[in-house]
Amino acid sequence: GTILAILDAAPTSDPLCKAIDRDDVQTTLRAITDTDTIERLKAELASHALLIADGHHRYETALKHRGPKETGTPADYVMMACTSYLDPGLLVLPTHRVVKTGGIFNMEDFLNKASKHFEITRIRRSDAHPADVLINAIGKADRHAYGVYAGYGEMAVLNLLHEEIIEKNPAPHSSEWKQLETAVLHWSILHEVMGIDGNNDKSGHHVDYIRDATEAIELVEERKSDLALLLKPTRISQTRRVAELNERMPPKSTLFSPKLPSGLVLRAL
Repeated sequence: GTILAILDAAPTSDPLCKAIDRDDVQTTLRAITDTDTIERLKAELASHALLIADGHHRYETALKHRGPKETGTPADYVMMACTSYLDPGLLVLPTHRVVKTGGIFNMEDFLNKASKHFEITRIRRSDAHPADVLINAIGKADRHAYGVYAGYGEMAVLNLLHEEIIEKNPAPHSSEWKQLETAVLHWSILHEVMGIDGNNDKSGHHVDYIRDATEAIELVEERKSDLALLLKPTRISQTRRVAELNERMPPKSTLFSPKLPSGLVLRAL
């Protein structure tokens, strides 16, 4: 709150540029050049930890670019955007999965196998788009609920029945990590039900990551994929807890929105 108050009170320049992205999010860039404001921000930020919520690849690349001993050069620094994780304008959205099997996918077989660990709720097709129906249905669950769409109007919601399957996950991570929506999905559905073992998969399945639920459904409708798995978003508090345990989130666990457009500010190295 203190940092946001400093920013709100800071004298700023006229807009240097404005941009509207494909999601109709408007970005306005202004500069803060007031020395007193900058010193106050530096002093306040010095006591805070930074959680890399998005862009760890860029950070690691910056470290490699600097080298282990190079100091006193522009490569000592990296540009970043800092946001309070409590900011009400910060959204964390899910990244959904679509699966293309190596053979003929059978929804009944899939649900029968899944029923060992999940309560299955079949959903009838309606006038609403399947993506809206499934996202609304899993949103009503407290946790660990997944929307499944197999084309031709076949859809269901999977609610985890018991927690034991989560702790059986052999991944070398904490219990908090194993509780993440993506971790449960990959272990209890992709692995246990479909036999997909991530990067070592030899089942002939292929998993893609899709941000938009409607696009995921359309890929199945167009028979470019056999199954869409829709997820609930990860809670921001979970990302902080996993970071505090010195762990990395599973791949494609979070989609932070709105994103800053790349290239608004450039820095010569």
